[in-house]
Amino acid sequence: MADTRAAQAARVVSDHAPTGIENHVTATVTQPELPDVPQPAALQLEVHRGEEVCVIRMQGSLVRSTSYASQELVDQLSSCSCRSVVFDASLLFEIDEVGVNILLGLQQYVASRNGKLIVYAATGDVARALDGSSIRQ
Repeated sequence: MADTRAAQAARVVSDHAPTGIENHVTATVTQPELPDVPQPAALQLEVHRGEEVCVIRMQGSLVRSTSYASQELVDQLSSCSCRSVVFDASLLFEIDEVGVNILLGLQQYVASRNGKLIVYAATGDVARALDGSSIRQ
């Protein structure tokens, strides 16, 4: 049985986080390798879910080629009770317009649940890309 593209693109592991946060989810998002084709950026996503606050950590590039990871993020957040989200951008080294739009959409989603999105530790090009948006850093 052939794996679907989504199955090839993301592997999700759930376990209980040792820090007392009720759930911890990790997804590594890459596209299948093709010979002689430049490889796309990769993105690792972790969601630590608590009762009131969720912490999202992304490592890598939040760009057009990894944007399908945003669906995994929404799926994880919609299944938890947290209202506010802290987005740890300390390991995010690249973001483009599509990535900024994903974060703006996340901000709107969190606001619809009467919560806040706070971006933490954005540096370099990522911080500059977010400066022109309404995303709170």
